Amino acid sequence: MTATIRQQVLAPFSAQWPQPTGSEVRALLQMADLTGGKAAALVGVNPRTVRKWVGEEQKISYSSWALLAEAAGFGEIWKS
Repeated sequence: MTATIRQQVLAPFSAQWPQPTGSEVRALLQMADLTGGKAAALVGVNPRTVRKWVGEEQKISYSSWALLAEAAGFGEIWKS
């Protein structure tokens, strides 16, 4: 089963930016070939935080999402 990532979550930040789902976070990590620990180091959070994003226990910030998206090959999504 391949998870898809909605285009809306790959757009520049706005008040209407939808929160990525846990499966979208997981898919992005897989696309970037990042473990939870490597992703955490990249964005400056505790690895436990990454697990909480995937488990939908905590929302991922746009800045963390954007850096992970860039690592996954989506480019600088914060630019229009």
